[in-house]
Amino acid sequence: MGNMDCSSSGNQSCSGAIELLQGEQKAVRKLFSDYGQAKDVKGKEDVVGALSLALSLYCSLETDIIYPAMKASGSCSAEKEPCQGEENHHQAKLLIDQLQRLTADVDSEKYDAAVKELKAVVEKHFSEEEKTLIPQMEKSGNNFEKMSAHIDNFKAEHKAQLV
Repeated sequence: MGNMDCSSSGNQSCSGAIELLQGEQKAVRKLFSDYGQAKDVKGKEDVVGALSLALSLYCSLETDIIYPAMKASGSCSAEKEPCQGEENHHQAKLLIDQLQRLTADVDSEKYDAAVKELKAVVEKHFSEEEKTLIPQMEKSGNNFEKMSAHIDNFKAEHKAQLV
């Protein structure tokens, strides 16, 4: 049986993985919007804390489940575009670390600038995934049967933090 499109194959693990990724992307985008609307230091701190957790979970989902499944299916390798997100993950982690060090200066321009830079890195990463990773996952739908249990475990372990 050859590769079938994720949507036409009815493969729940593939569509479940895509839905989970897209749902988490939407949640992260909302958190960035919430930051822009935060009225005080406490509000900003709360949003950045939630962003840190959401991005950590998102990176775990990709590096622990999605990328290994893509590599196992032959859909990506170290050189192939869909699994090149590790650099963006690293940049985001560095910026989150910077934000945590700036906690005493939440009301400073440096803090807002770091959040803005984090948003740019994350949006670039999401955009790249929408162009490469997600279409590749859709094309490789039949190769994701083993991922279903991993996604179910991930959801169960992180149920309180997921959308």
